Amino acid sequence: MNDTADRRAGLLVAGSGIAVSLLLLIPAIGTGFLSDDFLDFEHGFSPEAFTRFEAGGFRPLTVSLWALDARLWGPTRPLGWHATSIIVHLANVILISRLIMTHIRGRAASLAGTMLFAVSWAVIPSAGRVSGRPGMLAMAFMLGALLLHSESIIRRSWRRRIVAAALFLCSLLSKETMLLSAPLFGLQAAVLGDERKPIRTFFGHSALYSLPVALYLVWRLAWLGTQLGYAESTSFGLFMMRNLATLARMPFSPWLDGLPVRIVLAGCAVMLAFIAKPWRLKLFLTGLFVLPASTVLNLPPRPDFAYALLPAAAFTAASISRIGGGRNKLIITCILVGCLMSARDETARLAKAGESASRTIETIASVLREHPRADFIVLSGVDLEEAGYATLWPGAYREALKTIGVEHSGILVDEDGFLEAAWPLLEAGDSLRYLYVRLEGRGFRAMEVVLPAGLTDRSLPDFSVSAGPGGFVDLDSIPPGYSAVTVSGAGESVSLRLPDVFDPCSLVTVNPCALRGDTAFF
Repeated sequence: MNDTADRRAGLLVAGSGIAVSLLLLIPAIGTGFLSDDFLDFEHGFSPEAFTRFEAGGFRPLTVSLWALDARLWGPTRPLGWHATSIIVHLANVILISRLIMTHIRGRAASLAGTMLFAVSWAVIPSAGRVSGRPGMLAMAFMLGALLLHSESIIRRSWRRRIVAAALFLCSLLSKETMLLSAPLFGLQAAVLGDERKPIRTFFGHSALYSLPVALYLVWRLAWLGTQLGYAESTSFGLFMMRNLATLARMPFSPWLDGLPVRIVLAGCAVMLAFIAKPWRLKLFLTGLFVLPASTVLNLPPRPDFAYALLPAAAFTAASISRIGGGRNKLIITCILVGCLMSARDETARLAKAGESASRTIETIASVLREHPRADFIVLSGVDLEEAGYATLWPGAYREALKTIGVEHSGILVDEDGFLEAAWPLLEAGDSLRYLYVRLEGRGFRAMEVVLPAGLTDRSLPDFSVSAGPGGFVDLDSIPPGYSAVTVSGAGESVSLRLPDVFDPCSLVTVNPCALRGDTAFF
């Protein structure tokens, strides 16, 4: 009878989390692709995915899932890609509800934790973008591993433990987030296992789950060497505590937004002292906060990193709901309502960014329709950010056009990428003809530009001028044919002023490419 009641309670809690998650995330289905997403919809699956560095890391299972979406949906149906991401998140909601119920008895506690996992602001940056999927997929495998491990302890089943270790390895092959999380299994065993030998239990289970980590590292080193995705990955310092506090407060937004790091860290210590009992559960909760985030603490905190801390936040909410009485339940209800409202606002910002990206793509397509013979197009005025989200990936404009079924075989770059694309022609001494386009809302203005041959003639000395009042330099008196200008007597704010090609009565400014003392180079 108790098992039946627990099963019904579990279904009720998981179903409630799924329903709320769907209500929150369904608007994100229409977002379209954003930023990094344009680099992810052309992945293909092959065994080589397990031997190469791709998608910002060694993530063959994530790349395989992207490849499946590419096969099913292609670049013109982002709705299917978003549906897959939402399904992954819903699986995590189910898993976290069962995991909490395993550790913290009580339907109300499990419901509180599951709801926080479902409605947290930290869900939106991951579940709402295709490029946010790696962390969610790694979390799905990790939660499955923790759940099976807990069942293996309760039922003394080695078969479940072996499957849990395999799922842990799958988590690492999805994203490196959980690389230092083997001790979590040891802490979990200390909570659920033999009360008389907690230390021995901890080390034994931690050692067992260190084997998938060792296998992953050996495989990665054999094929990739010591290659890392981010240069900051080798840096260490006290700043990592600041980053941890920043990430730890994100799942509770807006309640902890703007609080100083000291207050957050002190508050966490006080909270652990009162809400989690027994002491081994305190250690497990601490491990949930620290270990999944430890691989990214030397990187600038990003909203999608906070997804790894959602289980810790969920267990915190469950623990708060369990103690006390009606007062604490009222507190947790207020927290959940605030988190839901913050997540809803974040969904609206995500939709606004998606609309901006779609508008820009349609405008670029209009340029191609009106200038079908232009094979070298330089774009300016591209809106690369909207509502806090990056919209288009710089340089991936051809990929962006594919999302509306438009193919372009020529060169299509923005101003920052112009020199890299044009330099081979200029260096060869050829003339260059290109279409310069300025995007303006839903419209654009375009003009054809011809750069004469020999523009990089090295026989011409650099043209040197002195900075004028205010650090500005007017180029009206500079003769044509010079590709570089040196400005002496310049400060840090020096810039060149040129007539706007679309509005001769206006000026545009050009910033220096390098500063050497009081000399600026353009």
